[in-house]
Amino acid sequence: MKRWKIAIVLSTAFLLGMLAGGLLTARLYQNQIRKTILGGPVAMTDLAARRLGARLELDDEQNQRLRVIFRDAQQETRFVRRQVDSQTLEILNRTEVRVRAILKPDQVKEFNKLVAEVKARWKEVNK
Repeated sequence: MKRWKIAIVLSTAFLLGMLAGGLLTARLYQNQIRKTILGGPVAMTDLAARRLGARLELDDEQNQRLRVIFRDAQQETRFVRRQVDSQTLEILNRTEVRVRAILKPDQVKEFNKLVAEVKARWKEVNK
């Protein structure tokens, strides 16, 4: 009977340790992801460079050069994205005018609210 009690206590302690370890690991990953996301594009670029550098087993000089290459690509991509965003806004504005033209007055009010919500979200995302 004593052996069963000892086995149950040890099993419980082992399971609690596994649970605590799992929760701690999940929390650490969550914090790392939050830091990366809140760090913005530069943090994401650095993370990608670190992962590729580790996978390819790059030396320090290669890692440094890789970060520069990734940051250059990020800048180019940002420039292109701004151009596309402005063109997208023009298309959306034309679409908005065309939709308003087919709506009844009460529908226009609801449509205006929807458009305001979308524009607010757009500004929030593109800060």
